[in-house]
Amino acid sequence: MTVKEYAANFDLTVNELCEVTGLSRQGLNDILVGGYVTKESRKRAKAVDNLLTYTTDAYNAAMEQADKAFHGRLQLLQMFYNEGDK
Repeated sequence: MTVKEYAANFDLTVNELCEVTGLSRQGLNDILVGGYVTKESRKRAKAVDNLLTYTTDAYNAAMEQADKAFHGRLQLLQMFYNEGDK
């Protein structure tokens, strides 16, 4: 998998993935494409933690947005009930 494909799976650009992980393009390429085990395991662990935080935050934001949309649609449905009672 390329770095670009990997980033796209997180809905990120490669530059954004670099920012989130704190790794350079070359560092990401070495890990994801080259399969190298980085000498700097702390950096790699920090990158994993950052990606997990990003993924969790993105999930929570999407769920909140979906919940708001759902409840807004339920309120719109109420219009059918109110109109039918007249």
